Amino acid sequence: MGDSKASTSSGVPAVSENIGTNDPDNVADSSAVVANPDGSIYERLEYIQASLSISGGPANLVLQPDVPISQVVGVSEATLIDLSAGSTRYALQSLRLKSTNPSSNKITIRLYKLINDVEAIVDEFEIDSINYDHENSLADMFGLSQIFGDLIKVKAIADGGTHTITGQYSHAKAI
Repeated sequence: MGDSKASTSSGVPAVSENIGTNDPDNVADSSAVVANPDGSIYERLEYIQASLSISGGPANLVLQPDVPISQVVGVSEATLIDLSAGSTRYALQSLRLKSTNPSSNKITIRLYKLINDVEAIVDEFEIDSINYDHENSLADMFGLSQIFGDLIKVKAIADGGTHTITGQYSHAKAI
């Protein structure tokens, strides 16, 4: 290839030519790419953007300031995180929780999301005398690095006594 564009030894244009704005410099026209979770990298990226989309076009997720958590938990369920303002899409990230020693008691951390437009428990994690002082992350508790939804709540309940849950989380809102 006699031009100054980067290419592989097989003459196939380098990946860097296909990434960026859709302008005449690109080898491929990306204006007609459609969302497909099993398609090319372009189609998969379009699918991810569409999944986060609100009323067409990619949603912009705006990071919010980190939020500290310090909540006394007893035998009545206590809310640690409540991301549920109407018509808002959220991404919960970087959650870390630990507890005072529950001794012989257990503290159950519950994740709530919408299921068929009804708030429901979708996962639970127990804190006990073995893991109470560990900074439990989203991945530790629920097997996820981020949680997306129109309603995300994290609540806690103990099977006895009172215990303090501390931690911090960050989240983003779609605008």
